[in-house]
Amino acid sequence: MEQLSLTATQQLRALAAGEITAVELLEQTISRAEEVAPILNPIALKLYGRARQAAQEADKKRALGRPGKLCGLPITIKDSQFLAGYPCANGALVLSDFVPTETCHAFQLLEREGAVIFAKTTCPEFSLTGVTHSEFYGLTSNPWNVERTCGGSSGGAGVAVASGMGAFSLG
Repeated sequence: MEQLSLTATQQLRALAAGEITAVELLEQTISRAEEVAPILNPIALKLYGRARQAAQEADKKRALGRPGKLCGLPITIKDSQFLAGYPCANGALVLSDFVPTETCHAFQLLEREGAVIFAKTTCPEFSLTGVTHSEFYGLTSNPWNVERTCGGSSGGAGVAVASGMGAFSLG
């Protein structure tokens, strides 16, 4: 789990140097996510299967000498961001069945550079408040003190990074 204490830049350097593979880093990240998720509730949607395929592709691209700038870096993205074919409730019960048919541009750019998106993070209803709590997701807690708020509207994203379940999150 030593890699999870590194910054995103340091993780990318370790990947480039062959100190760890994208698959290995992703599995460490998923393990950490599964450890903290029941306590802190930062995950709105797990994308592990999709991420495992992306990590394998990242390792192939590195082996061929064609990695993108973020090749193999496991990251999360806020649930308000659209990913075609996957639920996007944005913290709202009324959107619990909404599945976008398009993917947001930021998501496309991250994946084009080889980022491995393994989860969508929690947010308050419609990302409108400074506390990450909604009827749909429940409460997301502060990793330093679960009796305190993690803030909002990207509370899940902040908790993901602060709790060590990824060095980068798009909030």
